[in-house]
Amino acid sequence: MPLLKIIQIEVTTACQLRCVFCPHTVMAKEWVRTHMSWETFSSLLPFVRRTELVHLQGWGEPLLHPHLWDMTVAIKERHGRVSLTTNALLLDESVAKEACRVGLNLVAVSVAGARAETNDSLREGSRLERICANVSYLCQLKPRPKVHLVMQMMKSNMDKLPELVTLAAGLGVDEVIAPNLDYAPTGEVDGLRAFDRSTSNDYTKLTEEATRRGKELGIRVHIYPLSPRDDVLTCDADPVHNVWISVSGEVAPCPYLALPLRGQFPRLFWGKCEHLQRLTFGNVTTGLDRVLNGQTARSFREAFSRRLLVDRLGALAKVEAFLVHRAKSLTQMACKERSSELPPAPDICRNCYKLYGL
Repeated sequence: MPLLKIIQIEVTTACQLRCVFCPHTVMAKEWVRTHMSWETFSSLLPFVRRTELVHLQGWGEPLLHPHLWDMTVAIKERHGRVSLTTNALLLDESVAKEACRVGLNLVAVSVAGARAETNDSLREGSRLERICANVSYLCQLKPRPKVHLVMQMMKSNMDKLPELVTLAAGLGVDEVIAPNLDYAPTGEVDGLRAFDRSTSNDYTKLTEEATRRGKELGIRVHIYPLSPRDDVLTCDADPVHNVWISVSGEVAPCPYLALPLRGQFPRLFWGKCEHLQRLTFGNVTTGLDRVLNGQTARSFREAFSRRLLVDRLGALAKVEAFLVHRAKSLTQMACKERSSELPPAPDICRNCYKLYGL
């Protein structure tokens, strides 16, 4: 089995919110709502030492799982690092203390705005005031996990991005992350995204102001690009080095290809809709190493590995040309190939926004 950077485990597909942009809400009738069994989870424990991080989150709210802390302890006992993403509604004082007691390394908190009227309207059932109180309390505990505040950028919340940085700094958060709304199951959801084929000047000013404010306040700010690139080697799901485990134990390259739905699932890409079958490599209960060494998983990873290899050879070519002033070499030919055309990504990834750096 290849060494992994991150094993992401979907501990539950249940969530108490009804976010207007989430497939859990949009496709509620087809949604499979369940918790991961302990048997499925425990089959992953032998591989904890072979990864850098175990992230406990998927298409649901992990704090709803009744054995979440048992899972965390089991990973920590094997010297693993553990993180999770939460909507923070259940992250009250007792839960925050438990998160510290079991040794969580990172807690990422999802919001949809810097003000209650924006957040609470986009995330029905959410209460920004309560979230802020919970996050502030967690940040005051010592020792505590790192805390990130995460807001998916949409047309309706972009103007509050700089304000989100100020809010996060006041709460004591370590980093603000602003990813894109990069999966759209319907035209309505696709219409919410802030990114486009070219970046709006107004949005550029907002991202620059958010970054500047982060430097002033001493808080890290990571904002995703708002226009696509065609030279992305691999998306940030990084299926060469990371793996996704669904709530039922299915091993997949990323959460976008294994939604907990009955039947096919829709995906929009620049306004065009296609219906996809779930892509999984096998079930972890048969052994994660066996699944990842199978032909389907290896072929998928190798498509991205070839893209990464061409880029590395191109970098070597530049160094070689500088050192020996040679005009022709194998690596220089690879450099020309890299600049003209990357090896193709898997077919199912080519109409995914994430492959273009979004």
